[in-house]
Amino acid sequence: DIPRPSKKAVGRYIDELRLRKGTEAKAAGRRERRRVKFVVGLREETRKEQEDAKVDLLRQLLSKPSREEEGLGNAIEWQRRYIDVIRENRAHREQVYAAQEQSQGEVAE
Repeated sequence: DIPRPSKKAVGRYIDELRLRKGTEAKAAGRRERRRVKFVVGLREETRKEQEDAKVDLLRQLLSKPSREEEGLGNAIEWQRRYIDVIRENRAHREQVYAAQEQSQGEVAE
């Protein structure tokens, strides 16, 4: 025959099971709260990163010159170059005229 545990031992065993079950349930509840807190934190962090990425993209788009601004900048640059070429040509012509007058003055002497 197999010896049967006493009612007292069975009661203690059931009490331990209940205690363990309660402890495990509390631990599971704590784990679940930590998991939820982690997931919420992760979502918030991801949302902030996405918001930062949107802000960066918007800054890039707003700081980039429009086609009209680029065209105007190019036109101004070409106008400056044209003015510089005209000044250089004028200075060169004045030098040539001065050299011609000087050579004509030497010939007349």
